[in-house]
Amino acid sequence: MALGLPNVYVMRHKAISQLLFIALALPITLLALASSSAQAQVTQTTTAKLSPTDKVAVKRFEQRVKDYMKLRNAVKAKLPKLSKDATPQQIESYRENVEAAVRNTRTGARRGDIFNHDGSDYIRRMLKVNFVGKDRVELRNIVFEGETATVKVRVNYPYPEQAEL
Repeated sequence: MALGLPNVYVMRHKAISQLLFIALALPITLLALASSSAQAQVTQTTTAKLSPTDKVAVKRFEQRVKDYMKLRNAVKAKLPKLSKDATPQQIESYRENVEAAVRNTRTGARRGDIFNHDGSDYIRRMLKVNFVGKDRVELRNIVFEGETATVKVRVNYPYPEQAEL
């Protein structure tokens, strides 16, 4: 981005996009990473409304996320620890080392290993149920006005920081 005052529209759009991403990702992440007792309570509350097919899809997704987190944590445990007073350069180097180590561990990973077709269908259905009428039109407009067509999304690689969400 050029130096100077940022475009207010771009900032607003990025903020809305980030909120939308958080609104969609946070519930899934919380379900997957909750403690067993809290997870049981959340699961009981949310799965009462789910079809048997959706229950299976959510349960499998949660297991895939847990498996990935277990693998990622095991990889991080093998790397040298980052000191509490690390410099920004050391933090960036550590982040890159974690990414490379996970990538090397998951050499056979491919698109759909975590977010598969069943999970995508479930998310689409939930969006249709929870966003109706004007809200759905506004959500769709926000999602499709994003400038992400040139962003290359790859398995085991981070989403570009400078790219819009």
